[in-house]
Amino acid sequence: MLERINLVPQQALSRRIKRATPFVFGVLLCLSAGFFLFFMHSFDKQISALDKEIRGLQVRDDALRSQQAVVKQLTGNIDHLRGEEKQLQEMVANLAMIPEQKQSFSALLETVALMLPPTVRCEKITLGAKNGQISGEATIYRDLPAFVQKLGNIPRLRNVSLSVLNQEQKKESSVLTFNIVFELQEEKGVR
Repeated sequence: MLERINLVPQQALSRRIKRATPFVFGVLLCLSAGFFLFFMHSFDKQISALDKEIRGLQVRDDALRSQQAVVKQLTGNIDHLRGEEKQLQEMVANLAMIPEQKQSFSALLETVALMLPPTVRCEKITLGAKNGQISGEATIYRDLPAFVQKLGNIPRLRNVSLSVLNQEQKKESSVLTFNIVFELQEEKGVR
């Protein structure tokens, strides 16, 4: 059997390690610098992507804040309009109640005018919510009590009485000034 023998002197292992060590360190240093640069580059991309996302979110936040301000203003306007609507509804309700509360006096005045004797002249008729008064002049006394009695027969008038009676001298004749007072009651079908 043949064996091979290497007669070239071999370098010592320590010497070979000393020679290879700078190359290994250089390669390791280059690899670590490459990895470091790669990670730095990927981190920069992530940071720039996050910056873009943050800017986009800030723009959306600003838009949402402006919309929120508009919504707040509209809410204030709505509250103001609701207050105005409530006031208008109260006004409408008050206005709607006026015809209901209003008493019709035309029929009463027409009846009084028809009953008025020719010797009696009305100067003023005052009608309130619950009472009234007729002021005027008469030339013949007996027509006044008859007029008061006729007024007492009107269903809407109560407690009709001749309250003041004065005799005055006018030109060539004497005139009686009078006041007739009465209470009003509401008609049953009319408000």
